[in-house]
Order: sequence, then C-alpha cells, then structure tokens
Amino acid sequence: MFLRFERTIAVWAVVVAALTSGLTGCSDVPHVVLDGGAGDATVVEAKSLEIVGDPTISLTSEQEATLTVRLRDAEGRPMAGSEVRFALDGRAHDSTLLEVSALTNAMGEASTTLRAGRVIAAFRVRASADDAASVSFDVAVGDAGFGSMQVTPSYEGNRETLPLVRVGVFTDATCEDEIVRRDAGDRVQVQSDDDELVRFLGLPVGPTYAVAVRGEGEDGVLLAWGCADGFEIVEMDSIDVTVPFDDEPLMVDGSYRTTTQFEMLETTGEITGLLEEQVDVLLPEIDATLILDAAEQQLIDAGETADAATLATARAGGYDSVYQGQLEDEEVGPSVAHQAFVERVAMVLTGVGIRGRIRVNEAEVTYEVLGLELTEGYLDARLAELELPAELTATATDQELTFESLSIGLSASELVRALATFEAYERVYSDGGDWLALEAGCGMLPAPTDAIGCDSECLRMACETVIDEYYAATLSALEPLDAQRATFELSGAADLSDTAGDLRVDSVDGTISGEWTGPTASSPETVEGAIVGQRITPPT
Repeated sequence: MFLRFERTIAVWAVVVAALTSGLTGCSDVPHVVLDGGAGDATVVEAKSLEIVGDPTISLTSEQEATLTVRLRDAEGRPMAGSEVRFALDGRAHDSTLLEVSALTNAMGEASTTLRAGRVIAAFRVRASADDAASVSFDVAVGDAGFGSMQVTPSYEGNRETLPLVRVGVFTDATCEDEIVRRDAGDRVQVQSDDDELVRFLGLPVGPTYAVAVRGEGEDGVLLAWGCADGFEIVEMDSIDVTVPFDDEPLMVDGSYRTTTQFEMLETTGEITGLLEEQVDVLLPEIDATLILDAAEQQLIDAGETADAATLATARAGGYDSVYQGQLEDEEVGPSVAHQAFVERVAMVLTGVGIRGRIRVNEAEVTYEVLGLELTEGYLDARLAELELPAELTATATDQELTFESLSIGLSASELVRALATFEAYERVYSDGGDWLALEAGCGMLPAPTDAIGCDSECLRMACETVIDEYYAATLSALEPLDAQRATFELSGAADLSDTAGDLRVDSVDGTISGEWTGPTASSPETVEGAIVGQRITPPT
C-alpha cells in the first residue's frame, strides 16, 4: 500500500477539468494551483495569487492565449498597481511569452500573452509576486490532439514519512536523460495528502513521455527518486502510469559517538566475592596495628628516632588495642574503606556502558573507546588514563553497519580501578586511593589522648599510606580474574538512519553481543547490549 506523507501545503485546489483541444480561458472562477516552483516553500504569504480562468491551457501551433492571475492582500482584497512576473518553466521550446511582467488593475488582475510555437511541448507558465506563493498554468502545445495521464507514485523505501512527493512529466525524454534526473519536470504536480493519484491534463499527443517521482525533505533535499518512461498519450483519453521510487543512498562518512550498555552480574559477583575472600590478605592486621606500624616506620624514615621510640613504648604497653577501640567507636579505618569499596563494586558495576567513537571514511571503519558510563556518571578514558584498546573489523553500507568483530580490552581490575577513579573525581580527588582514604576517615581519626610520639597529622599520613598499599594490593588480587575477564569479543549490526532528512546518516541503532573473556577463560560471561549513537561530525 502506498505510504501517505505528512506535509502542510499552504495553497491547494484540486483541478478537475474536461479535456479540451483549444483555449478555455473564459471562466471567472479563480483556480489556485501549487506548482512546486522555486521558493514556494519559503514564501512569507502576506499576499496571495490565484489563477483567473482555467489553469490548463491547450494550444495548437502559433495559437495565442491570454493568461490572467489575481493578486490579493492578506485580507483577501484585490491589490491594484502591484507587479506580477511571468516565466516559462520546463522545456517550452519555441513557445514564448509576449510580456514577462505586468501591473495589476483595479480588480487586482495582471495578464500576459502566451504564443505557442511549432514544436510539441508540455510546460508551465509561472506567475509570481512579492510576498506571495507562485501559481502555475499547465500548458500543452500540439496539433495532433491532447490526452491526460494519471500517475501513481509507489514508494518502496524505508522512511516513515516524506514531507513532499513531486511528480514530473518530461516530453520526448527517457529516464537515462540527465535532465530527467536533474530537473523537476516540464509539467510538475505535488501529490496531495488525500489522493494517491497525480493527474496531468492536456498533454499533447505525439511524443513519448518519461515520468519521474521525487521524494523531498523539508529543505528540498532529494530523499527518494524513481522514473518510468516510454509512455504515449492517447487523444481524448487518459492513461494510467505507476512509478516506483526508492530511497536515495545515504552519506555514511563521518564520526559517530556510540554507547553500548552491558549487564555483568556474574563477573560483579566474582569481583566482590574475591575481595571479601581476600580481606585477610589485603588487611592482614587490625586497623590500629596497620596504622601504627605505618606511623612508626614513617617516623623512622624521617629520622624522628625519639618519637619512634615513644610510639614503640606505647604500643608495647597495649596501645594498639586501645586505639582499635577508638577506631571502632568512630567507625573509621581501613576496614571501613574496604567494606565501602566492596559495596560500591556490587552497586555500580552490575552494568557498564562503553562509550566509543566510530569513524567511517570511504568504507573504512575504525573504532576507539572514549570512556565508561557507570551507573552514576561518565568517566573519560584519557582523563583517567584507562587502558582500553580496541580493534574493529566492520563494513558499512548506506543502511547498515555490520560489526564482524569488535575487540575491546577491559580487564576486571581495570574496571575496578575505573570505578575507584570515578569516585575520586566525583569528590575532586586525583585517584582511587584518595577516595578510599576519604572512606577510611583518615582525616578524621581519633586524636591520641596521651603523648605517643605521633600526633593527628602523623596518624593521618600513616592511614593514607596503609590505604595506598591496600588499593594496590586489591588491584593485584584481581589479576587472576583478569585472566578470565580481559577482553570483550563482540559482533553485531546496527541500522543507519537519516532522521534529519538531509541524506546524511545521523543515527546508529542496533545490537551487539559476545563474551567477556580472557586468555585462560573456561566460562566467559555472555554479554549483549544495544549500541546507539549519533553523528558528531559531518562527512569528509
């Protein structure tokens, strides 16, 4: 079934007229016809033009006809003393206009004289005035009689709508002729919303005709085209013509920012399970002992031997246990940071989005990872210095992008590091260790009640040292899992579409799937997600 198109046509009247073999321009009934001439779609219509008499003119060789239009103001009143211009549209051959402009009279009417030539022709005479949509007379010149044609445009493309469907008839032409592809037509009609047929009245008998259909965008861009030829008009009769037309090829070259969202519940569970199992390795002592060990060592490294001795004496008297109680009361320390880390992994890393950039240049398709979209925000790969190499083998047509293979290097430990870095950046810190130090409360540790050789600042620095070592050990503990989860191996396809109606691909929408696997993976995790994207640069 032929697709109906949504469009607004400001000026429209359906012309139903009997076929004539001579001039029939004596009626006073106004006819308004949208001919699709240049500028119709952009005119600011403060005025209006209408045809006086019959808009279809059939002439024999060297016959003359007077063509009259009426100009009205915005309130519909005739306008006197205004200029109306007349022009030939299409191939008029030796037919001519005796006047190319005229001033309107008191009734708002302006006229020109059309003199038919000796060459068979079908064309238009367009009348235009400032601030008014142009109108056109359909003209036929011939000595062998006249007939008509009914055209059914048959859209075979994939667009949901075409703003405008324009049908053009060309005399003595074939679909191979350059003019048929380039021009609108010798006679042109715009398809109505409520009629599948486009009618051409008063076509001269004799020549063969080509019929071209143009589907156009809002700004006149050719979106779909089709042509059929070899048609002959029958005198005093009508022929039926069906013209299939299809989408024009889209321009694919350019860059597209894409996002693919994956769920990774299985691996997230493995990461959190591993971190919980390794807690005694990551934090081998109670929090107080870890902090005080680091404090004592930093005093020794700084040459503060007396303070180091004081701290050692306090610890020999049981200060580790005292301070551990204070840490637990305040709910601070490395173990608090560890628990926060595990909880954030479980909450945030159940799914991850990979943002990338696809470049298409003369059928060569490349891909690079721009960053990661976590549950609560985006992390730029370059800013965070993430290691996310990618390799793509793909083919692009004007309708589809096929991912034959897409490999993205993203290990489990790198994903965890990305999470910690994101949490740090959200709090204006430089890396994941800074975030975990905040979670540990290193800046809010209980102050010593007695002189132990290490004040609050000393304890803060010691706590941060412990956290840095914990963070590095955590990423190292995930290395065995990296052998199972190191690379996304993907394939899939995405549809390319032109939503702006400018013949450029501007959106990508498809599905991509595969495995999150590694060099020794025995059971890789199956992943699948939608890949969506938008054009970010024009074609080169």
